[in-house]
Amino acid sequence: MTPVYICFVLLLLAVLVNFGSRNKVAVYYVLAPAFAAMFLFLLFNDYGLDIDAYKKFYVEIQPEAFWERGIDLGYSAVIALVKGLGGEFYLFLSVINILSLYMVFKVFDKYSPYIALSWLMYFVLFLGYNHTILRQGVAIAFTLYSFRYIIDKNIKMYMVFIVAATLFHSSALLFLPAFWVANIKWRARTIFIVLALAFPLVFIDTSIIIAKLAGLAGLPESIVYGYFNAQSDHFERAGLSMGLLVRILFYLFFVISYNKEDRVQKVLFNLYSFYLLLYFPLSSVSMLSARGLDYYKIIECIMVPYAILNAKNIYYKIMIILVVLGYYIYATPKQYIGIDHKLDSALLWIVNSF
Repeated sequence: MTPVYICFVLLLLAVLVNFGSRNKVAVYYVLAPAFAAMFLFLLFNDYGLDIDAYKKFYVEIQPEAFWERGIDLGYSAVIALVKGLGGEFYLFLSVINILSLYMVFKVFDKYSPYIALSWLMYFVLFLGYNHTILRQGVAIAFTLYSFRYIIDKNIKMYMVFIVAATLFHSSALLFLPAFWVANIKWRARTIFIVLALAFPLVFIDTSIIIAKLAGLAGLPESIVYGYFNAQSDHFERAGLSMGLLVRILFYLFFVISYNKEDRVQKVLFNLYSFYLLLYFPLSSVSMLSARGLDYYKIIECIMVPYAILNAKNIYYKIMIILVVLGYYIYATPKQYIGIDHKLDSALLWIVNSF
């Protein structure tokens, strides 16, 4: 069995236990093997388009002048620290993943009503960031951790984590408005009308406008026409997709019964509404809609468990659970296509290291 399915099966088992009991200790006992499998999967199986580039960066960055490589400063600084201690690439990968997964753990532990489901959702759609799109994976972990300071209305600590996120990937600036968006007193009816009016933009190719705006913002021409223009070789049209329809369905599950008086749920409503409002006009360019907006999208890992928790009756609850689990069973092989490494390669690496 491949590590992807080992992780998924262990997480699914934990989810079923979690639906039967919200006792954190019991759930974490079942989650522990899944965490171990995910950690091995991340560290010792080389997959993804960018992994060779990250290995190259690790070789090229010199600790005494890590800022000169021209890559994100926070990422370079961690490399310099690990190399200064005599570590090699996989130790660096361990440090980066422990840092990011710890922040994700703290947020899920504090705010998710079904922790195991949050981790299953994170594994399927976001764990790949921690290896193949490493810098943005760390940035997403920092912005997710800033969620707690949005809840507490602590703007100073919020800004600290936003700055930290941008040191790993400049796209984290897309999450900068979140603190203020979360505190807007929107009427649900107004939001629904605005979203309904914005939805047709999904069918329109707005990439030319986006490319021009990106150019006016000062981005290099090669980036603008490489990623934000529909005529480029790198362009990927996102548009209407099953993923977007599922996002809208998850959102509807949540808004039907969310507690408007609960601070956490009110913030989730505001931020996910804002995510969809941004996604519709930006859907022409997947570099923005399918990746850049993941700083907002990841909060569905908390929002969906609340939708299940607040379900009005057992039949509605079961329906949501079946839809959610069905989608993630469907999405897993698509997210990890081509991954056929075995966990025994990871264990062998550990043995050889000692």
